Amino acid sequence: MLRVGCLADLSLTAPDRFQVTLRISHERLDIGRGNTVYGAPDIVVEILSPSNRNYDEVEKARLYENAGVLEYWILDPITRQFQLLTLAEGAYVPISPESRILRSTVVPGLVVDPAALFASLDSDRTRSRSRFDDPL
Repeated sequence: MLRVGCLADLSLTAPDRFQVTLRISHERLDIGRGNTVYGAPDIVVEILSPSNRNYDEVEKARLYENAGVLEYWILDPITRQFQLLTLAEGAYVPISPESRILRSTVVPGLVVDPAALFASLDSDRTRSRSRFDDPL
């Protein structure tokens, strides 16, 4: 189990399934001790679910903002939108894409082209369906 000390208010109920991947810069590695992180990660990436989208977009955003998470990326698979929020003077500010490309302000080299990502996912889904739809 991984605990994030500064995000102690974040609670998940038993049926919730989630995967947490924390990115902490080399300069801040001292915030991790054992299986607990005592401080905010540099970035959180959230994939919205229809059942909890308001919680993710409002409550978690407020929690991450107050904890000092430098970037919050929100991926909405239904609307096929990415939202990139960056912490500026204690509040999240949306970052506009540059030529349809989103660039992290805290993770060097992290660049996402949402249109290409969704096209790739559609292609993978189509290939998966065709494998199951074809008779043997």
